[in-house]
Amino acid sequence: MNAEFVSFLTATNTQIKELEHRSRIVATAVALAVSRVVSLPSAAVEAPGTHYNFTVLSEVQRYIGEFNEEVVFDVRLALAAAREFWMLRYHAAHVEAFAMVVPAAGFYDNLIGVPTYVDKDSCCFNNQHLVAIFALAGQALALIQQMQQAQLGADHV
Repeated sequence: MNAEFVSFLTATNTQIKELEHRSRIVATAVALAVSRVVSLPSAAVEAPGTHYNFTVLSEVQRYIGEFNEEVVFDVRLALAAAREFWMLRYHAAHVEAFAMVVPAAGFYDNLIGVPTYVDKDSCCFNNQHLVAIFALAGQALALIQQMQQAQLGADHV
């Protein structure tokens, strides 16, 4: 095991009380962290989904793969969640117009595009486990930043 991941594994054991949800919580937390560090286009693009697939996805896969080598979680779910979170970031950065409004979703969810990009089951699950997800996402983000620093150091050698 990579020693850098010990604190992340310790946090998963501390934060996740229900083992049946462990894989999904870890996948969501890793996806959230990854979605925060991968690039967004500086201006709106014609097809954000296509941009994601051709420009962002390989980096998302690389980071998720790094975590999957150390922690067991649902990689397929992490990839889907990372895309959802990235699309929410994209929508917040490049609001073109107000999309369809889903009254049951709430004002702020509609404002940032949640009903467009995130299914109801994920919203409910993530709301139910938000403390663990955010705690682990913070740990994951710190690890990703360490990876980036190590890569920068390696590139300068």
